[in-house]
Amino acid sequence: AAYYIWKNYKKEDIPYWGLCHYRRYFILHFNPLLPYKKVYFMEANEESFQKIFRPKLEATIKQKLDEGYIILSKPYYMWKLKKWSVKQHYAKYHHIESWNLMEDALAKLHPEYMDAFHEFGSGLSMSLYNMLIASYDFWDGYLGWVFSILFEVQKHYTIPTDANQRRVFGFLSERLLNVYALHHHKKNGLKIHYMPVAHLG
Repeated sequence: AAYYIWKNYKKEDIPYWGLCHYRRYFILHFNPLLPYKKVYFMEANEESFQKIFRPKLEATIKQKLDEGYIILSKPYYMWKLKKWSVKQHYAKYHHIESWNLMEDALAKLHPEYMDAFHEFGSGLSMSLYNMLIASYDFWDGYLGWVFSILFEVQKHYTIPTDANQRRVFGFLSERLLNVYALHHHKKNGLKIHYMPVAHLG
């Protein structure tokens, strides 16, 4: 979906745009006393949509974009895995070969990102779901970068037959979005606003 939008729309058409998920959406906190809550589990019904898509949500997103932020989901911490790193988490749930090929491609094509890659991979948290709202310029830079890496991995990786693991490029881009944002935050002062997510069952 991101690739299609990138190749079919111009900055003049959509100066800002974003992606959510078929059952996950950015949301504002229901209870300001719980500012660290990351996910709200909700039933998929009209009442839930009314709670999620409030005018204040749109106003908050617009304000943050006007202030130069990108918007990502609140980071998920790997506590349930006894503080396993992001890389260890990937190895547990996916094929580590694809991680290694991603690392090789990044080192070959964009070596200046390796510090951020290693910091992220050894860290304990990440923003999930490939959810991002940002300016067209940010998307343009990110998508050119991420697809160069994914296409390089594709040359060397046999896509698994398993229905879940076939989504390998989504899993890799989910990690690479974090690497890209971390690199630009540390090197260029990128401002990141994290929002909780509504998960509709």
